[in-house]
Order: sequence, then C-alpha cells, then structure tokens
Amino acid sequence: MTPATLKAIAFRCLAVSLLLLMVEQAAFMTENPFTEAFVNLSILTGLLGGGLYVAAAVKPADRLRDPVLSVWAVGLVVCAVGILLRLIPYGTALHLFADRLNAYVGFPLAAIALGYWLIGRFSTTWTVWQRESLYTVAGLMALAGTLLTLSPVAPFVGNLTLFAAPILVLIVMAHSYHALANRNDNATLAPHWYALGLLLWLLGMGLLGGLRAQPDIYVFTMNLRITQAQSLLTLFAPLCIILGVINQIGAELHGQNGRITGYAPFWLVAFGVIGAALALAADGLVQAYLLALTPMTPSDIGAQLRVLDALGLLGKLSAACGVGIYALSFWLRRPPIPKEKL
Repeated sequence: MTPATLKAIAFRCLAVSLLLLMVEQAAFMTENPFTEAFVNLSILTGLLGGGLYVAAAVKPADRLRDPVLSVWAVGLVVCAVGILLRLIPYGTALHLFADRLNAYVGFPLAAIALGYWLIGRFSTTWTVWQRESLYTVAGLMALAGTLLTLSPVAPFVGNLTLFAAPILVLIVMAHSYHALANRNDNATLAPHWYALGLLLWLLGMGLLGGLRAQPDIYVFTMNLRITQAQSLLTLFAPLCIILGVINQIGAELHGQNGRITGYAPFWLVAFGVIGAALALAADGLVQAYLLALTPMTPSDIGAQLRVLDALGLLGKLSAACGVGIYALSFWLRRPPIPKEKL
C-alpha cells in the first residue's frame, strides 16, 4: 500500500471520527444510552486514522522499529482484546473489565503515541529524547491504567492506586511539559489540544480515577454522577489528542504552517468538558452528602440540584458547540485528499 493511499485512508478515518464525535455530542446532550458506543467508535477510528497517517511517512521496513508506531500498535492490540472480551455474552463483570481496559490502557497508549508524533512536529526537543521519553511515558500510562483497571477486583490494588495514579500521571505531564516549553514555529493548535488531553487525563485518571479506586469510595460512588464525570474526562482526553492530530494533518496536507480550526472550538470544548465534569462531580458529592446526613428522599434531592444540573447542561452545550464549530471549520478548510486509489 503506497503512502498516498495510506494518507487517503487516514484522512477518511479521521473524518468519520469527527462525524461520530458530533453524533456522540448530540446523544450526550440528550443522555442517550448509545453515547458510550459513539464515543468509543469515534476514538477508535480517530486513533486508527492518526496511526495510518504516521505509518505513511515511515518506510515499511522501519515501521516495526518506529517508537510511535510501536506504542500505537500496542494500544490498538489492547483495544482489540477489550473489544473481544466485550463480545462475550452473559458476562457483565467481564464487560466492565473490558471497558476499563480500553479506557485506561488501550486508548491512552495509542493516543500518547500520536501525542508524541505531534511533539515531533511542534517541539525543538531532540529526537533521541522524544524516543526515550515516549517509552517512559507509555510505561507509566500503562502502569496507571492497569492499576485503575484492576482496582475494583483487588482491594490492595485499589488502595495503592489511590496514591499511585495521580503521581504517575503527573510524571507523564512533567515529561510533556519539557516538550511544550520548547516550541518551534508550528502555528497549528496541535500543542494546545495535546496539553488539554493531558489535563483531562490528570483529572479523570489521576484525581477522580485514583480517588474512586479506593474500594470503599468506589462502592459509595458507584451510582453517583461522579462516575459520569470521571468517564467524561477520561474518554475526552484521547479525543482532544485526535483533534490535535486532525489539525496537524490538515495543515500538512495543505502544505502550509497554519491553523485549520481556530481558538473558539478549543476553548468551548475545554470549558465545556471540564465545566460539565465539575458539575457532575459536585452533583454526586452533594447527593451523597444529603442522602447520608438528612432524611431527604432522592426526589427531594433532585429539586435541590437544579442549579448544578443547569451548569452541567451548559457545559455539555458548550462542548457540543465547540465540536460543531470545529467540524464546520475543518470542512470549510478541508485539505485535498491524495488522489491515488487502492
């Protein structure tokens, strides 16, 4: 398969990922039960498209030794294992394990690999440092994700994860800070989206993930909206990196160093996702407090949480508008697709 063909397939995968993300945002606004399926499909197609574009620029003989493609491939293999486990019927616990495996290990590994490909585009750090840092960061993310995946079934792991998860993700951010602090003249918003993805991982996997890994806290928060907040932050992190990849690929296919989408979608998504997650988390904490310390019923509590519900809805609306403006901007400035066919 020629590089032009790989780039054409990659571009179409990324376009489908963006379309699925728009559908997911519409489903998320209405709390549709298929929201999780749409977001997983969007992440998978985006990661696949990004990796294929990276592979197009690497000689076939060197692809197995390429650091970015190696880590990316490991992430996709983990995702494939999770999908296969999800297909086994009559296994609710197994399905939950598969979902956690994808969200905490598979998606982060493949996304961080694409993030380091972006680092090679916007940072002046040495190639040797980027390669060594990628392997280190991938190992740290895999360890944090494995701890989070196993924490519900092993109390000792859960207690360890309470402290280990935020520390591991912070080390990952420290590695990336070195790259973000040494920028070249790249004019795309790829570094912005990458940094936002790291922040969402810190909040979703590091803070809320570590907190909910503790067995007693996990059981206590199982049916609260803080679970939705953690899921939102954790799954939107790889999506942000995918949006950064789309920015960079669009600029490269145009053959120019410039922004494909503006700052408005970035800030709308950033404030929307974080705002909605904070509202959901606060909703869950207030609900737990009132149920534990007052004689109020769930229906009475619901009436007390209308302000938080409104803030959560506003955050969802902001994120949906950001994704819509991003997609419209990308469509209006879409780059030419390589003409070569299979």
